[in-house]
Amino acid sequence: MVTHKCNLNCVYCYEQFKNSKAIDIDDAKKYISKIFYDTAQSGKYKSLELSMMGGEPLLEFERIKEICEWMWSREWPLKYIVFASTNGTLLTERMKQWFYTNKDRFVLGISLDGTAKSQSLNRGYLASTIDIDFFVKTWPEQGIKATISKESIRNLADDVIFIHNKGFKTIYTNLAFGIDWEWSCLSVFKTQLMKLIDFYLEHPNVSRCSLLNLDLCDILDLSNEYKKYCGCGEGTVLVETDGKEYPCPVFSPITLPKERLETLSTLDFLDQETFIGDKCKKCLLRKSCNKCYGMSFLLTGNPSYVSSFNCAAYKIQVLANCILQEKLLKRNLIKEQDKEHLFNTLSIIKLIFNHSTIKQK
Repeated sequence: MVTHKCNLNCVYCYEQFKNSKAIDIDDAKKYISKIFYDTAQSGKYKSLELSMMGGEPLLEFERIKEICEWMWSREWPLKYIVFASTNGTLLTERMKQWFYTNKDRFVLGISLDGTAKSQSLNRGYLASTIDIDFFVKTWPEQGIKATISKESIRNLADDVIFIHNKGFKTIYTNLAFGIDWEWSCLSVFKTQLMKLIDFYLEHPNVSRCSLLNLDLCDILDLSNEYKKYCGCGEGTVLVETDGKEYPCPVFSPITLPKERLETLSTLDFLDQETFIGDKCKKCLLRKSCNKCYGMSFLLTGNPSYVSSFNCAAYKIQVLANCILQEKLLKRNLIKEQDKEHLFNTLSIIKLIFNHSTIKQK
């Protein structure tokens, strides 16, 4: 965690305890050294991704630059890459030159919500003032992160198409977690997904955004074994500005109030059962469900909690993926070797939804 500061105030931001804290450079060097040698000694991983987190990391560009140049001047026991996510609003020509020079060892990903309208609604900042082309040209394989709020959900399809037209190959987009969603947004969500389906059918060579690129084959695994959706507390660790370690940025002081932090030590992040509720155990979609355990813990103190809205929205998303895959199959736009597996998966999912109350929503 490089800094708790941010220059924006996004409507869906879960980091509710921002302040002026920034990491001490000497401390950062000490923490990084510990991470490298502890990880190498464990033998679990062959490489590391070191993410410079915020707030907005580029508010502390000079710290990042000094820390990285120190790292690059030394030998380490594991291969590694440095990453940071930025809102793109602070990028200067000097920064761009430094990032471009080091593009093979530092990846800067942009978080952008789409058109000027949605960018303004969600972040109060126009997309047109950000040098989007710099990100596309410098890291052409790096995806873009887009978040959907209840303010911008009616623009979902236009936002995704806008980002595609900017040249990004991969778009990671999701409904914002932890906000007070209105049930009327579900019908809007469905309409927007259908509009996106039409776009992808017209442009079959365009890589689909994460909303319509689910791996539905997970549903064929009917075993009772459950594995966490993310690596919080296992493959992921957050080092705070004071050196304390937390499971991820959501399970940390910038997000959680004091009363939640005090009970954090009671969670066993290696016990998969901690992260699946009784309702989810009976759901055939549980192994592909993209829940955020940290947001669940923030809202309820229970990391396995899933709101009724998010549950219903995910079922709509899966059904939309089904519809798209079936249409691609009928138009012979699926690779021959994938057809049988896909057909079996679609059959199972249709059976699930034929017995689901989601059709009534």
